[in-house]
Amino acid sequence: MLKRKNKIIIVFIVFFTMLLSASCTSKNEYGLKVFSEESHVKFVIIKITGYPNDEVYLDLHIAYDEACSVYDVTKFACKYENIPLVSSNLGGAYVKAINGLAERANGGMSGWLYCVNDSFENCNVGSDKYIIKPGDVIEWRYTLNSGPDVGAPGYK
Repeated sequence: MLKRKNKIIIVFIVFFTMLLSASCTSKNEYGLKVFSEESHVKFVIIKITGYPNDEVYLDLHIAYDEACSVYDVTKFACKYENIPLVSSNLGGAYVKAINGLAERANGGMSGWLYCVNDSFENCNVGSDKYIIKPGDVIEWRYTLNSGPDVGAPGYK
């Protein structure tokens, strides 16, 4: 647990150090600097889209310097943007609610799914087990039917 907190703190420190020193092209709607391709910063993009109407809760570029999981980035980004995140750990991190939108709130098959680079192909593990790579785009999507409505294969 302490190791994970240290990792998140390191991500936070590295992110703000890079904000001060890296070349930047623009600021996004949250006031964070968006890094140019030439800056050689390792970063990921995280997006969280809720329901209804695909409401965007979050769309950030996050810099990091050591191995982090999808869950590490999600937890950090939600905390940074003051977005409530509820999760449990039953053999792996399981996201139960984001920004008050909870699993089963819109039917027994509704809940949160993540994908990386617009693919659910390798996302059949807990979000704490999926290690990100530079340039990855992490997306959390709220499904109403276990996945097919958001592009996932779905579960029976």
